[in-house]
Amino acid sequence: MAKTVKLQELNRQYEFVCNEWVQKFCNKQQIDFDGWVGDEIGGIASFACQYFFNLSDIILDLNTKQPKGNILNWQSEDVDYNMFNEKPQHINYKSYTMGLRHEQLNNSNKVKSSIYRHRKRKIVL
Repeated sequence: MAKTVKLQELNRQYEFVCNEWVQKFCNKQQIDFDGWVGDEIGGIASFACQYFFNLSDIILDLNTKQPKGNILNWQSEDVDYNMFNEKPQHINYKSYTMGLRHEQLNNSNKVKSSIYRHRKRKIVL
């Protein structure tokens, strides 16, 4: 019985902490929290009926003091880029905060393709 109570207390604390992170995020972004997708607290959070972020990206945004709106821009740019793209390419939020953009992925793939073609033409004596 004591073990069950301890697990219940841990769950209560976990839910409280997750919701505190979300509240701080909402205050920073000035955005409304819709709830947790599938009622899974600590999973994917929904905001303003259009943004969805996992808790680790929310925490990253707050801990690294990203500019207000940066995470919203990241998700919007990713959706816009991939909406009609036959080969979707997603950038994780941490890479985005470090400056990676979709245009760079395209250039990187061209460089990799060029290197691969060059290696295939390698002459063996």
